[in-house]
Amino acid sequence: MFYIALLRGINVSGQKKIKMAELKTMFIDLKLDKVQTYIQSGNVIFESNEKDSLLLAEKIKAKILDTFGFDVDVFVYNKEDFAKRVNASPFKDEAIESLYFTFLSEQPKEIPTEKIEKAKKESESIHFDGDTIYLCYKEGYGKSKVTNNFFEQKLKLKATTRNWKTSQKLLEMIKQAEEAS
Repeated sequence: MFYIALLRGINVSGQKKIKMAELKTMFIDLKLDKVQTYIQSGNVIFESNEKDSLLLAEKIKAKILDTFGFDVDVFVYNKEDFAKRVNASPFKDEAIESLYFTFLSEQPKEIPTEKIEKAKKESESIHFDGDTIYLCYKEGYGKSKVTNNFFEQKLKLKATTRNWKTSQKLLEMIKQAEEAS
C-alpha cells in the first residue's frame, strides 16, 4: 500500500535541517519501499505492507529522533485517505494558489469559532471537516495570522499545512509509482 508522510516543521528558517537524500535513506533503513521525497518541506511517498498509519508515523518519528537528533511530528496517510481529504475541499472553485490544507493529529474536541473569526481576514475562508481544515486565503498564506501555529495553539493539537499544488503533486507521484510497479 502506498502512503504519504508529511513532516511538520523541517527545513523552515534554518530549523530542523534534513537533506532529502538523507531522509530518503532513513526511510529505506526502516524497510519502506519505493521511497520518494518532494521538495524540502518534508513530503515523502513510500510503500509498505503495514496497514496501520499511526504505527508508521510513530516509527518514522522515532527514527528521525534517532537519526537526526530532534523531534518532528509526522502525519501518515494511505493514498485513499489523503485523496479523500484533498478532494473534499469545499473551495475547489477558487484559484488553486489560494487553497491550503491543515492536517490535524486528531479531530478537535471543540472549535474556537469566535477566536478564529476575530483573527482571520475577511478574504479568508476556513472550513473544518474531521481532522482536516480547508483554507482559502486569497491574499496568500504568508499574509495570514490564522496559520499552522495558530491552529496548534488554539486547538491544542499538532498540525501541518500543505498547499493545493503540493497535495496534488504527492497524489500524482503515487499514481506514477503504482503504474511503474
